[in-house]
Amino acid sequence: MILTIIKKSFLRFSTKLVFMFAFFIFVSPSDKIQKSIFMKLNSFALLVITTVIGFMVADSYNNVGYTNPTGAPAAACGSIGHPATCAQSGCHVGGTNTIQTGWITSTIPVSGYVPGTTYTITATATSAGISTFGFEISSENSVGLKKGTLIITNTGTTKLIGSGVYITHTSGGISGTANSHTWSFNWTAPAAATGNVTFFGSFLLANGNTTQTGDETNKSSLLVHEDMTTGITDNSIAASVISVYPNPVSKSFNVSYRVARESKVEVKLYDVQGRMIAPLMSEIKTPGDYQNSFKIPFNLNSGVCFLEIATETSNTVKKILVQQ
Repeated sequence: MILTIIKKSFLRFSTKLVFMFAFFIFVSPSDKIQKSIFMKLNSFALLVITTVIGFMVADSYNNVGYTNPTGAPAAACGSIGHPATCAQSGCHVGGTNTIQTGWITSTIPVSGYVPGTTYTITATATSAGISTFGFEISSENSVGLKKGTLIITNTGTTKLIGSGVYITHTSGGISGTANSHTWSFNWTAPAAATGNVTFFGSFLLANGNTTQTGDETNKSSLLVHEDMTTGITDNSIAASVISVYPNPVSKSFNVSYRVARESKVEVKLYDVQGRMIAPLMSEIKTPGDYQNSFKIPFNLNSGVCFLEIATETSNTVKKILVQQ
């Protein structure tokens, strides 16, 4: 933007210079004066032209298919709360925001993140024949609020912007090997009961045509859930004697447990995102050993589920694998 303003100013000034030059050549009554002024204007015009060319070269270098080599603008990650991406006016135009899968990965286990624990997040952009890349990522909940803490692990290739809400590339993190580039950073999981968190990413793959047009823009995301078994204590049911079988589960399964004192016992089934699939039991139990059989809901897809066995004072969660 600054370079554009400067170039326009020089253009206007150069135009005025031409008119001044013509005036003194054709109107000035003295050949001697004409010659003196011509030489001075000629030298100054050369300086102006050289300066303009210099700015144009600098602008071209700064815009070799890449408008923001030192980092994307804040709030351009393509999230629910901040839907803008690299494909926007003043950044890169002509992109289609292609949805990519697997471009954002993490060391968070299948069971979910543990609050307060730090994990490594990796972002990889891939495209044949491309060697200049950029990105921006944020971690948000379902209503677009920042969740967790983004942590820089390589100051040479990544940096935080927007008061730590987003992470993006630096000028040292845009040139990858042919066809792909990878960035890594850490993320500390938010407090307990936060629930699902999504990493939203916008990626730029520059074609190097010295303009803002024709570049590839892509989006990718990674949904992670909270580990439901974290911090669970068990006072009414002895967890050492609880068993769930068979596991993996097909049609039905059994739960064996022991109640230490009279209490209301509830059994519920949850999916990996913490949503309750079905309440299976809610009964008052006196002290003793029990075994109950439960059927898997007919419309439940294969995958990991969590079985919660709760009393009035505590609960226990067991992971089961459903194979329909």
